[in-house]
Amino acid sequence: SIHVIRRRALYPDNTISYIDNLLHVPVYIIHGEMDDNVPPYHGRTFYRELSRLGYKVIYHEFPGKKHWWKGCVDFPEVLDFFKNARRNPYPEHVIFHFSDLQNNSRAYWIRVHAQEVPFEDSRIEAEVLKDRIEVKTKNIKSFSLKLHESIWRNKVVVDGKEFKIKEREISFVKKGRKWRKGKEEDRYRGPIKRAYYSPFILVYGTGKYGEITREQAMLQSFVWYRRANGYTRVLPDTLVTKDMLKKYNLILFGGPGTNKIVKRFEKKLPVRFRKDEAYVFVWKNPENPEKLVLVYAGGTEELQRLATFFHPLYSGSGLPDYVIFDERVKLYGFGGVKEAGFFEW
Repeated sequence: SIHVIRRRALYPDNTISYIDNLLHVPVYIIHGEMDDNVPPYHGRTFYRELSRLGYKVIYHEFPGKKHWWKGCVDFPEVLDFFKNARRNPYPEHVIFHFSDLQNNSRAYWIRVHAQEVPFEDSRIEAEVLKDRIEVKTKNIKSFSLKLHESIWRNKVVVDGKEFKIKEREISFVKKGRKWRKGKEEDRYRGPIKRAYYSPFILVYGTGKYGEITREQAMLQSFVWYRRANGYTRVLPDTLVTKDMLKKYNLILFGGPGTNKIVKRFEKKLPVRFRKDEAYVFVWKNPENPEKLVLVYAGGTEELQRLATFFHPLYSGSGLPDYVIFDERVKLYGFGGVKEAGFFEW
């Protein structure tokens, strides 16, 4: 269902679910008692959960302080904490818990290459024992171990399957339910927010509804500045060059009747545009698969105005690869979505 898809898309933003990754990372939490931006409930919750796991954590809440105050970043106890912390690059016990592989694919000497199902809860735990390395996985399709001499063993056991090894670096891949030596790279390139993770250009249409798309591009440029402290280029579809197609992801405002670039790509996009729907979706650039295109399109003037109703420029947006909707979202929000999901990349 749509709500299951949305829950999957929201997994990466549920950060407290992944605090077991901090097994070897000492944590110092400073929070103002009167914080009106991030309520101290958050700091207290993380402290409680880290303490429950038995991890190293210190919590210091300052009475009467809000979100920011002079001295909060050069607090002497914090500076001493940094000076005394030492990173172990080759711990004997590693936990890597995630759902979005493209946010991070490595933890110490483990690298995950592919999930069985993208955006589902995934976990790999490896422990160096006296005579072997024991690995347990959940929703992992392929991974590698890069072993320092201090932790190398000649035997690796993956979910009960034993392998004899001679290498310091070795990869495993799951075929069906069975593990074997080998590697398979993830082909997944979404979700929608991925288009903003590398250099991009905002491109508005110059056809019908062109003024609407220009306003949408300008507004998104401002939101990017306000929330991401960054600047971005805003261009009409008539000024997009071949060089830009090579270097940038394209954020395209307007459907094929509005935006010349969308019209140019239309037959190679995974969506078929209709007049009674609005769309936001991400896909590989048909003329440069190394880059992405993100399209905000609506079939009518009102639906084009609604096309940016869902955007990912805030925490917890929870958008998958595509969302198809109509005017009902004005009343029901995500409950008014007609269809949403993840593409087969």
